[in-house]
Amino acid sequence: AEDKRCNSHQEILCIFMKKYKKIYLVGNPNVGKTTVFNVLTGEDAKTGNFSGTTISMRKAFGRKDANFDYEIVDLAGVYNFEDRKGEEVMAWKNIEDAMGEDDVVFVQVINAGQWKKSLSLTLDLQKKGIHPLLFFNTKKTDKNLGVSFYKKIAKVFSLPVFFDDAEEKNFLQRFKRNFSDALQELENSVVKKEYYIPKTFSSLEEQNHYIDTIFSNFSSNQSSQKSSTDPQFLFLDRVFLHSFFGVLVFAVLLYIIFEITFVIGSIPMNWIDGGVSWIQDILRGILGKNMFSSLLIDGVVAGVGGTLVFLPNIFFLFFFLSLLKESGYLARTSFLFNVFFQKIGLSGRASVPLLMGFGCNVPAVMAIKSFETRKEQVIVAMMSLFMSCGARLPVYTLLISAFIPKTFQGVTLFGIYVFGIFTSFLTGKFLSAVYQRGKNKRLITYEMSRLVFPSYKKAIYEGFQKGKAFIRKVGVFILPITIILWGIFTFPLQNVEKYGIESSYGASLGKMIQPVFAPMHFDWKISTALLSGIAAKEVMVTTFAELYHAEDTDESLQQNIRNAGVFTFPVAIALLVFILLYTPCMAVIGTIRGELGNFWAGFSILYPFVFAWIVSFLTFHIVQYISLL
Repeated sequence: AEDKRCNSHQEILCIFMKKYKKIYLVGNPNVGKTTVFNVLTGEDAKTGNFSGTTISMRKAFGRKDANFDYEIVDLAGVYNFEDRKGEEVMAWKNIEDAMGEDDVVFVQVINAGQWKKSLSLTLDLQKKGIHPLLFFNTKKTDKNLGVSFYKKIAKVFSLPVFFDDAEEKNFLQRFKRNFSDALQELENSVVKKEYYIPKTFSSLEEQNHYIDTIFSNFSSNQSSQKSSTDPQFLFLDRVFLHSFFGVLVFAVLLYIIFEITFVIGSIPMNWIDGGVSWIQDILRGILGKNMFSSLLIDGVVAGVGGTLVFLPNIFFLFFFLSLLKESGYLARTSFLFNVFFQKIGLSGRASVPLLMGFGCNVPAVMAIKSFETRKEQVIVAMMSLFMSCGARLPVYTLLISAFIPKTFQGVTLFGIYVFGIFTSFLTGKFLSAVYQRGKNKRLITYEMSRLVFPSYKKAIYEGFQKGKAFIRKVGVFILPITIILWGIFTFPLQNVEKYGIESSYGASLGKMIQPVFAPMHFDWKISTALLSGIAAKEVMVTTFAELYHAEDTDESLQQNIRNAGVFTFPVAIALLVFILLYTPCMAVIGTIRGELGNFWAGFSILYPFVFAWIVSFLTFHIVQYISLL
């Protein structure tokens, strides 16, 4: 046989397996499809405790190092065919398209702790002529279902069944073995024509009742029932979902995260800052003063190094956010804030893209595909613009470290994020009132996962992945911009050498737009940084590094900014507010244009800018007035 995995006693099975080149992972939301996808492919696709994380589908080839030669397709979660919504419509279309292919096998991933809804989906798949392999994703607490339960599932549906914990060690090897056995069993069922033909049900309720009746003996063994009656989980859910204490706990947790991000993050941050200065001193001693050394030291090292200083803050922020996500707590905030979303004509589903916005606004905007109506898509997309993405964090950290006393740094960052959330809801309320009047009173339709102890290893991995992505962005995107910024602030060379950086091309550009920001006392340097931030928010740090490291100095970037005469405390606070609220980066604008069209892309440029200008103007004058008292 051509396949290296084949030998004399496996030849028939291997020939059969060659018919299948694609594996489609189907199932309810939050059953572990993406976890299985990551293990089988070696990818790092994002998982979540809510629907909408997989918006359409993701594809990747199986791991070649493990000889798993399949294309794996991870579909968005679905519940049933009759009541399709949002991303479920697209997922069912993808399923129906795949039915016409000869080289596809469907694997339905089932959360062993919440199997009833999954079996209802199994009936829907079989009614459409799809006969999947059933993979039960188990946890330690789910294994009390017992082998007899899985045997009955296989008998009732006449489908191959296998079970395992997708997060345990060596899962891939076990999955390969069990998958091969299940494929052979499925082929035997085809030959014997033993496919189960489900009866016709008049309603979804009747279908669910049918499943309850058949598997009534196993109801008491559900691990979801066990965990839901666990006193510690009951108590925590009563607190987390309480209308008052739940909001208070959420606020306290965010504050603690931001405080730790500054307190602990400042230690390696200072190490990196000192290392950058040390490298610059060495290079100055070796290269002396010339055009090349200026490019390397004042351009590349100052710009890139000044941005990498904030890498620890990014790691710690996403480490703690990952803990909240993995524990199942973030899924509960969707239910917690449902009452607020109802007031602006949305359901708690809107929390999904908004939570994504804390990482990046691009996937947050893309997640609007999961909403059915144009009104919901527009409102959620515009709301997501004010959720502080990770790219803004280095700029916040720079300004807060420079102007806010250490005791209040965490509080200040917390206040910025809270004010962004408040502005997001204010925008939603405004757009809900003017855009196609009426309220959407649909209930939340996604599943809430069990509350579990989070994996510290996963959280560390998530933090490192975010840091790695940040470094990659520095190398691929920020480094070229750093060189461009160095050029526009260095040339025309004769003028800059004679009159200083204020005679550069960059200064001319900054002075051209500076009158727009004059009421907040932003000078041309700040104006230039704000303009560069439209390319990407992290570039603002690079711009400040170019402008305030222009003089040979051993002081840090924060100290240089603090020593700049224009940067008074009112200016710094007004600038923080402006950065929070103003126009998003070009990638977000382009995504909005692709999803909603030119009008809303233009709206996403003008509305945040005008709103930021007004609020920043008021902030500057209020803070200045208070400081003079």
